[in-house]
Amino acid sequence: MVNYPISDTDGDSINPHAVTLNATSGLETSGATLSAITDDWWIHTQSVDAMYLRKAEYNTTTSSPFTAPSIEYNYLDVNYTVQTNQEVMLSSTFKGEHWSNHTLELISEGSNGGFGTSGAIDTSTVGYIRRRVRRNSGGQIIDPTGVCTYQGNCAIDKMPGSYNPYFDTSGDVNANIYHMIGKLPLTCSGFMTSLVKL
Repeated sequence: MVNYPISDTDGDSINPHAVTLNATSGLETSGATLSAITDDWWIHTQSVDAMYLRKAEYNTTTSSPFTAPSIEYNYLDVNYTVQTNQEVMLSSTFKGEHWSNHTLELISEGSNGGFGTSGAIDTSTVGYIRRRVRRNSGGQIIDPTGVCTYQGNCAIDKMPGSYNPYFDTSGDVNANIYHMIGKLPLTCSGFMTSLVKL
């Protein structure tokens, strides 16, 4: 198995999956405030870990007692576990608001920086946001809280015919991982795809 950092489209190597912070624009980075602030804080963390195995889809109409069925296409069957945790810490002291990237690492036996026939996509740094709570006009906290953990399966990286490592390159990794990441808010609504940069 080989560990590959997942790189962004600019060609910079990043801790596989950094952040585009639409949901957190305007936050100060940790330590931007010189003195500590005691307030009520909303904290969000998220992670996803997955393992995958390449499978083939066979055309059984082409088989007979003398010939094997032909392979129509191959794909990655991905089993993933996603978790989000959102909580409010009352009267707590921090040195300002903070966010950090949700970074992933691809662990693959592929030789071209691609997925290969089996591997894992693991969280190497948990996505994290800390900011002051939001309140309605009555002073009640309106930020969501709770824990969501979900395990599911999805299919990505579909290719025609039998597996061909020449089609399985590092250039295809980001788009296929995005297909998986894009499904996660449907299972854990608090998961923020904007914390994960491809």
